[in-house]
Amino acid sequence: MIVGTFDTNAIVSPSIQEYFEEVLANYMDGHNRSAIVLLYSTVVTDLMQKLKDLSDNFNDSSAASILTDVATKKAYNPTDPSWENDVIKGVLKKSIVSTEVALKVEQLQQQRHPLNSGQNVRF
Repeated sequence: MIVGTFDTNAIVSPSIQEYFEEVLANYMDGHNRSAIVLLYSTVVTDLMQKLKDLSDNFNDSSAASILTDVATKKAYNPTDPSWENDVIKGVLKKSIVSTEVALKVEQLQQQRHPLNSGQNVRF
């Protein structure tokens, strides 16, 4: 799918490409809140896939450490979504992504939960 100058075919992961196309479809249909929720989930899923790839294919100990921490937290309390925050903090702390990228993901998270953060969603 090509939207503006963005071609979703450039997304390497087929599952992330499919999720992102769903995000775009929701956004284009005017379902902005749904698009934000889906986009945040897509970003976290993409981060997890990238961490797994780094760990499995490149023996990256930082990625493996984050994945282990997340797995432990999920095993201890499977209904607690705070592991998502741990992924974002972990990739920033271990310099897997830049501060700018991590801040944008955190901003997206705040837009996903506007009532919890005291912010209004603006488009």
